[in-house]
Amino acid sequence: MRRTTKTTAAFALAVGAALWAFVGPHLAAAQDDRVVAIVNGEEIRLSDLQLIQQTWPEEMRNLPIDLVEEQLLAQSIDRRLMSQAAKDGGLMESEEVKARLAFLQESVLQQAYLSQRVDGALTQDRLQAAYRKLLEDQEGREEVRARHILVKTRDEAVAVIAELDGGADFAETARSKSIGPSAQRGGDLDYFSHDQMVPPFADAAFALGVGEMTQEPVETKFGWHVIKVEDRRPMKAPSYAEVEQDLRRQETQSFIADMLAELREGARIQRFDANGEEIHGAADETEPVGD
Repeated sequence: MRRTTKTTAAFALAVGAALWAFVGPHLAAAQDDRVVAIVNGEEIRLSDLQLIQQTWPEEMRNLPIDLVEEQLLAQSIDRRLMSQAAKDGGLMESEEVKARLAFLQESVLQQAYLSQRVDGALTQDRLQAAYRKLLEDQEGREEVRARHILVKTRDEAVAVIAELDGGADFAETARSKSIGPSAQRGGDLDYFSHDQMVPPFADAAFALGVGEMTQEPVETKFGWHVIKVEDRRPMKAPSYAEVEQDLRRQETQSFIADMLAELREGARIQRFDANGEEIHGAADETEPVGD
């Protein structure tokens, strides 16, 4: 079975989150959904006002509705009047309007389905299992504390290495010669893991012992580096609270990827070229397209 890419799952999650903010996650319960106005015979209910509030700027979406009911009602009445006028003018028969309404309906259904499935799958057991896997993956990993001197050319880096081999102080040399933002700290980068730095820099730093310095300049997209390792230590395991939100995003994307792959596997999908001819044997869109 082909797996949907992380890119596709992340896109579905982002679209879903945006749509859910638009339609509103919490509408009035049926028994509380009172009529607040009638416009040309059409009711406007409290839930209609709540939907409009969810289109407001983020800082205003959670204001108590009794504080903003008048503004919401005025906006809702205006919307309803324009909507009625559009219908009276025959715009409901417009193919463009029909297409847009169908798209909005599909989008709302997509998010309702995503929300239902994800809410049911993202249990504490699943999150705790992901946390245990994270701790297992980090077991035995190290962090290093290093200083570096960043210069523009290889020749400059070679000259710096010669100065340091001649007895120059690394921190002072970094302050006077490095063009990196850490120069004012004597090149100190504090502790970092291998995946926090670009590969050439990380590979060079993690190959050094404590007190050792690179004897060849290290090139990255930022320039040429001279690196000295100050310390090494086992990587500190993060607490669950520190990574919970990252785990939620990770597990949500993983679940959506699996869900989409399952839906695709059970579907008959036909694709067509620009001439309307069916494309036979076309690669499925769930194949990786690049990150």
